[in-house]
Amino acid sequence: MLKLTTPLANVQPFRDEIARIIALYLAEGSPRQLNITDRDRKEVLLALAHTTHYSAFHNLKNSIEWNLKYQSHPNFIRWAICNGNRPRIVFARGLGVSLILMGVVVAFLTTLSHASRGWRALSAILFVIGVATLIAAWKGMVSRSSLS
Repeated sequence: MLKLTTPLANVQPFRDEIARIIALYLAEGSPRQLNITDRDRKEVLLALAHTTHYSAFHNLKNSIEWNLKYQSHPNFIRWAICNGNRPRIVFARGLGVSLILMGVVVAFLTTLSHASRGWRALSAILFVIGVATLIAAWKGMVSRSSLS
């Protein structure tokens, strides 16, 4: 446990709460130990040994916010978006190419058969869906509901 070095440590407000925070989150091997650097841990423990003021957590707060903003959150987003495994991506690519080819065939046949403009526009729908599916497969974003 942390040894208090100041003679006024026993009269500081919230000393018991700070001791619980240290025991739960900051101490080495604690049950809910934060994933922080040793330098940050030593710095906050030294500051908490002298004061119970919230400013003792300022540098640790900045470090944790930076970690969340620039490391943990972008990694989470990257892994959450890229949900396609190899078979799903292969299927999506095949589906995209098939839809594009069907769109081209429908456009070719409706043009040769002198069908009205409305019928020829149907081929554009297949083409657009095929391109969108190919782009999604290329980015690794495959909808689980449509392929399961």
